[in-house]
Amino acid sequence: MRARNYWMIGLVAVALIAVGSFSVARRPKATPTPATELGSAVRGAVAPSSSATLSTVNARKVVDKPRPPEGLARKVTDSGADSMTAAERSAWNAYLAETKKVVLDNADELKSVVDVAMAAIIKNDAAKLGTLFAPDETMDAAFIQSLATGYPKISSSNVQSSVGVFTVASSTVYYGYSVVRWVDAGLVSEHTIVVPLRFIGGKWYLTDIGSGTEGLLSVQSVQM
Repeated sequence: MRARNYWMIGLVAVALIAVGSFSVARRPKATPTPATELGSAVRGAVAPSSSATLSTVNARKVVDKPRPPEGLARKVTDSGADSMTAAERSAWNAYLAETKKVVLDNADELKSVVDVAMAAIIKNDAAKLGTLFAPDETMDAAFIQSLATGYPKISSSNVQSSVGVFTVASSTVYYGYSVVRWVDAGLVSEHTIVVPLRFIGGKWYLTDIGSGTEGLLSVQSVQM
């Protein structure tokens, strides 16, 4: 496995894990929740060029709608929902409802963007993949190239119905999941590729804000 570390892979049916510059995690046969996947991920050891910190820079400069309530994701993660005041709980519940609505109201479009992204990866089409990224992010061409060409030969891709919602700073990141099969060194194996997305102006875009971004926290999982 030879791709960068902001998108991560859940390994299903192969005994040997090769840790490159992409995060890799074992997972059970059932699709895991985003929190399980993030918590079990091993961050890649290789981060070429300045893009090792680029996703954190992007996360700090963008503002998404719905905007995450400041500090509440960290508070819930560290101390639980019971630690919130009544006003905080109201704001948090509103954010949960708003992000769930974004997923449910735009599910077909989300699946379509994940499908297009996976098709570009299957074809090693870095140019197409690059057109799918959020316009307000600074991108690293080497990162896009590594995503487009860094996988073994993928024979199939199936977008899943589960979407993970995450937040960092003022950004909201939605994880689409695609279960793929590929052949590597003669071994056929099944994996879950996590495709991070942002919802901007009524459209879905790829983002490099993901598992390698400092401060990323899980919000919820939504079934489409």
